[in-house]
Amino acid sequence: KNGIYTKLCELSVLCDVNVAFLEYTGPGKPSTFGSPSFHAVIQELCKLYNNMMDGARAEEAKATEAAASVGPLPEDAWWKVPLEEVKDQEEMKQLLERFEGLYEKLCYGLAARSERNDTAENDK
Repeated sequence: KNGIYTKLCELSVLCDVNVAFLEYTGPGKPSTFGSPSFHAVIQELCKLYNNMMDGARAEEAKATEAAASVGPLPEDAWWKVPLEEVKDQEEMKQLLERFEGLYEKLCYGLAARSERNDTAENDK
C-alpha cells in the first residue's frame, strides 16, 4: 500500500499532474489518496464531465432544432423520380447532370468538413 502511494507521489511531482487513488481493503474498507487531495481531483473530474455533458446536450438540442426546421421533403422531388418511368433521352441526361452536380457538392462538402475536423484536432 505504501509503495503505491510513493509511486503516485512521484508521478504527481515528476509529471506535474493531479492524481487520485481509491482502493478497498480486504474487509471492504475504502481508502483514498490524492494530490493535492482526493476530493479536489474528483471535483475537477466531475466539473469536466459536467461541462462535456452540457456541451453534448447543447449539440443534441441544436441537431434536433435543425432537423425540425428542415421539414418534410416534397414527394415530387427530382431525385425521387423513378428512372424506369423516364422515357425521354434528353430528360434522362438532365437527371444525370443533376445527380453528378449533387455528387460533386456532397464530395466537396465532405472534404471541407473533414479538413475542418483535421484542423481542429491538430489545434488541440
